[in-house]
Amino acid sequence: MSSSTSTEPMAAKHDKGIRPFSLGITWVLTVIAITAVTARFIVRRYTTKSWSINDWIMAFAMSLQIAYQAIFTVMCNCGNGRPFDQLTPLQLQQVSKWGWISAAPSITVSFVACISITILLVRIFGIHIWFK
Repeated sequence: MSSSTSTEPMAAKHDKGIRPFSLGITWVLTVIAITAVTARFIVRRYTTKSWSINDWIMAFAMSLQIAYQAIFTVMCNCGNGRPFDQLTPLQLQQVSKWGWISAAPSITVSFVACISITILLVRIFGIHIWFK
């Protein structure tokens, strides 16, 4: 019985939880977003020879997403994604601190991206009487 209880903390200590999956999927989606925004700038440069305000707003949203992703990576390195009962009090404090810090960019990136998309859709469909 003592051998089974002595291996449980060791197994729990090495349990990474969902941290690798969380980091992997968020970084993959961030790279896809960076690629899409870069392609958007390149295509607009060759088709219209200029960028509009919604392009710059989307670039701002992308920079906020990169900042949020960096904060999320730090938060995961502090212990986010592991079961809370396996974290030390210091790790819990660090995860909570970085969670609060990440709130502003994570909310702002969605808001700014929605504004850019709204401007783009109004520019595309706003000229038709039937759509208004």
